[in-house]
Amino acid sequence: MPTNEDRHALCRKIAEHYGYQKQRIQTIQELSELLCLLSRRPDQIAKMDFNAELISEMADVAIMLEQIRIMFEINAEDLFAVIDSKLERQMNRIAEEGIPHDRV
Repeated sequence: MPTNEDRHALCRKIAEHYGYQKQRIQTIQELSELLCLLSRRPDQIAKMDFNAELISEMADVAIMLEQIRIMFEINAEDLFAVIDSKLERQMNRIAEEGIPHDRV
């Protein structure tokens, strides 16, 4: 099973091979496919293997976002620091609604 480092190296090779312009367009396409999947009505979801499709589309988006991160030389720790900040901000909003952190 590949490690995170292995996946990162593969994403770097793919990004370098295709370049920003092609991968920018591919990222938009993959995001669009995920958006379309998530916008389906419940009666449409019941007729398909939704979780398998969702996992596949999420994987496509994650791969493309990793390539974009690599191309723009965004440090993973910097990205996770912003993610942590945004998560904490949302938890504070939830707490303001009267729901303690440990219940969410």
